[in-house]
Amino acid sequence: MRQDESAVIGVLGGGFGEPPVRVADLEEAARRRSAARGATHPAPPPAPDPGVPPDPDPDRVPEPTPDPQPGPP
Repeated sequence: MRQDESAVIGVLGGGFGEPPVRVADLEEAARRRSAARGATHPAPPPAPDPGVPPDPDPDRVPEPTPDPQPGPP
C-alpha cells in the first residue's frame, strides 16, 4: 500500500515531543493566511502600460498658444 503524499514529513522545530507536521496542514494554513492578508491588504492596481498613452483629462484646460514672435519677413 502506497503512503499518502501528505504523510508526515518532519518534526516541527526538530525538538523532542513536537507534533508531526502534515503537508496538507501546512498548505491549508498558508491558504488561510493568504486569504486573511488579502482581506486586510488588497493588491495594488497594476501599473499602466508604458506603451499606451494615458487618456486625456477631460477637465484639463488646454495651455494657451503663445503669440507668434515678430521676426524678419
